[in-house]
Amino acid sequence: MKFFLDTIIKHIECPLCLRCGSIWVQENYFCARCSRDFLQQHFGILQNKINESTEVTSLIKWSKHQSDALTQLVYLLKTRTSYFAWKKYTDCFEDEISALIDAKENTILIPVPGSKKSYHTNYFSENIQNLTGCEQVLALTKSANLGAQKLKSLAERKRIAIDVNEDFTAELLKANNIVLIDDILTTGATLNGCFNALNDFYFKRGASSKKISALTLFYRPLD
Repeated sequence: MKFFLDTIIKHIECPLCLRCGSIWVQENYFCARCSRDFLQQHFGILQNKINESTEVTSLIKWSKHQSDALTQLVYLLKTRTSYFAWKKYTDCFEDEISALIDAKENTILIPVPGSKKSYHTNYFSENIQNLTGCEQVLALTKSANLGAQKLKSLAERKRIAIDVNEDFTAELLKANNIVLIDDILTTGATLNGCFNALNDFYFKRGASSKKISALTLFYRPLD
């Protein structure tokens, strides 16, 4: 029953392959052939830094205007019904994610907060939690009046207000490593806002600084 329900949800959201229009679309929104001959060509570990100490690992490179199929993929993954697609992509990168995140090091996953309508980053983080055994902690919140990132100028994107949710003080203090989880890295402003909020939190409590890194599915270099 669950298999048929999952299949119905998948085909309602993306009834045809994003690249060739095949009806044999998979959970990743591509058919098997386009997954092999097109999508996987964009896979690869990409390393960037948002500041002197925080490294961001991304798994897929997407350049704006490079491909309509990839652009559609990015936006479909932001929808509320994209949970199974996020599971598919997490499974795709199981080896890479497992090599980056080790539950034995007392690591917690913190999804980067978005608007109230954002579910996708939590989906990604939840699937990574299931894969690695690390705890997902919703420890950060974003100012409600900031609006969607895609509607902002570069200057506006850099003015990110992130706060620590005090309900998760105990989890934050006992963690050794923190991995911020987001869907896409562009300017790095939101991730840097998260980094600053966490550092302020630890500084005010006289706690030792933690290792903070980030993982995103996509990296989109600025045009």
